[in-house]
Amino acid sequence: MRSTIVILGGDEREIEIARIFEEQGFNVKLVGFNSYPHELAFQRISLEAGLGSGNVFIAPLAGTDEDGILYTVYSQEKIELKEDNIKYIKEGSLFLIGRMSAFLKKSLEFQRVKVLEVVERDEVAILNSVPTAEGAVKMAIEETRITIHKSRCLVTGFGRCGITLSRLLYNMGARVAVAARDGAQLARAWEMGLKPLTLKEMEREIFQYDIIFNTIPEMILKSNLIDKLKGEAVIIDIASSPGGTDFDAAARRGLKARLAPGLPGMVAPKTAGQLLARIYLRLLEKHNCINA
Repeated sequence: MRSTIVILGGDEREIEIARIFEEQGFNVKLVGFNSYPHELAFQRISLEAGLGSGNVFIAPLAGTDEDGILYTVYSQEKIELKEDNIKYIKEGSLFLIGRMSAFLKKSLEFQRVKVLEVVERDEVAILNSVPTAEGAVKMAIEETRITIHKSRCLVTGFGRCGITLSRLLYNMGARVAVAARDGAQLARAWEMGLKPLTLKEMEREIFQYDIIFNTIPEMILKSNLIDKLKGEAVIIDIASSPGGTDFDAAARRGLKARLAPGLPGMVAPKTAGQLLARIYLRLLEKHNCINA
């Protein structure tokens, strides 16, 4: 018999994951979707019932905060993981989540639950970078009065999201510069036809750019750099909250600056859910959790 999959919170991505798993013959149950506005074919149950009935658990990429509260869009109640309810999870279960507080992870592993924090896995981050990049470009188009084609774009950071975003902008005809610390990343940017900049070089040249896309999850666009930007420059910050931009400094200058984590769930939840489901199915197979 196939495993029982319990999906804990989330958004439209998790609905798509549930649909795909059901098509594959799994018994799927949902927690945290009581206010979902459309008909669902899946059983919706309470958190305690869910934790006690599954052997595979799927939680959102956003994971938990430090208090153990899961990201969820379609529940008026908080979905909170804590010591007195995670004890219902069976030994040997698999728990897939973006990221989890160290305390909860340690508690689950003490119960012999296998916890996989997937958000930093290459296969997740690279596939997730596609809807992220498209969403960032969509925001930039909405916030500017110029075309992406021939615009001067600066991408700060050249990791998995930065590479995909830079390539997309370049293919749309933008003049793209990349600012990064790592010499190998700058060499790769040059190889791709982009303009490589060290962070010091970026500070000297930042006044030239129409759109700045930040992917670095630390304070990188500080007030001294914000003060150098063009009056119509736009900042799209896709780093993890709280981002890497001094938003107060941007507001004082009247610049458009948007913090936009979680773009896949906003702009392409169906595709994002399909990509995650594909990865999760492989992880279930790898950890011998296809069947109960």
